[in-house]
Amino acid sequence: MKFTMITEKNARCFEAAIGELFREQRRDRLFFGVIDEAEEAAGAAAFTIGNSVLWIDRIGVEDKKRRKGYGSFLLRESIQFARQNGFEWVCASFYETEENVSSNELVSFLSACGFRLERTPIERKVYRIEDLVKKEEPLFPTEAKDYVFYRGWDLPEEQKEELIRLSVNEKGGFSYLDEDLLFSEENRYGGVVLKDGVPLASAAVLPFGNGVRFDQLFGSLENIGALRFLLGHVLQEIKKEPYRKELYLDVGGEKLIALQTELFQRAAIACKSTMQGFAARKGTGEA
Repeated sequence: MKFTMITEKNARCFEAAIGELFREQRRDRLFFGVIDEAEEAAGAAAFTIGNSVLWIDRIGVEDKKRRKGYGSFLLRESIQFARQNGFEWVCASFYETEENVSSNELVSFLSACGFRLERTPIERKVYRIEDLVKKEEPLFPTEAKDYVFYRGWDLPEEQKEELIRLSVNEKGGFSYLDEDLLFSEENRYGGVVLKDGVPLASAAVLPFGNGVRFDQLFGSLENIGALRFLLGHVLQEIKKEPYRKELYLDVGGEKLIALQTELFQRAAIACKSTMQGFAARKGTGEA
């Protein structure tokens, strides 16, 4: 077995395992592969770089080569890479119902490789699009005197730099900013809200099943009007695709729970269902 980094030069060999994730490559992603004795691709893994954490996005082995040690070898070598490059943890996060988590194939594999399974405080809230847009007086407007909405790729460079600075230094708000995603055309439904040239709210919103999912969010409850205006434009884009029926919002921590309450619960918008967040993690210094 041989461990290798996947690049544009050898990506075609691993396409069956890594697929569209490599085509969506970003600066915060890493791709590794395992090659068998015949110099053929046996499996691949995709990771996202976090703060001292390497997050597992996907790991897979060719069907005919499964249960032959390729997956555990790939994961073991990836952990060694993480250790050598200063990462403290290798982790995976996912959502399941309480009933299904024990039968999750990835959980079983990671547990066998020494990862610890932990329940996280994050829950996945699911709202019906029709419940969000049917109000006679829009709860989420698309017109406002003070606010201007930009799609991420249209945002002027000065405001992009300011938004990145604010997301790092935000006090009392909730912020996670993946600039490569937010400012790309992959961010099909989200964007940025400005007031007097200052970014107040932003979101990346991506297709997810028969709906859409908030992938990241920047803002604060002090600017709840900007967040409602942002959501109004998100919903306006979603309505162009009638088959999109649901909006998924991952909620964890006091600030995001307060946001979810302010945006949805106070307006008596029902939550259709929830799923529980879980994480599997292993320290890079562990045997």
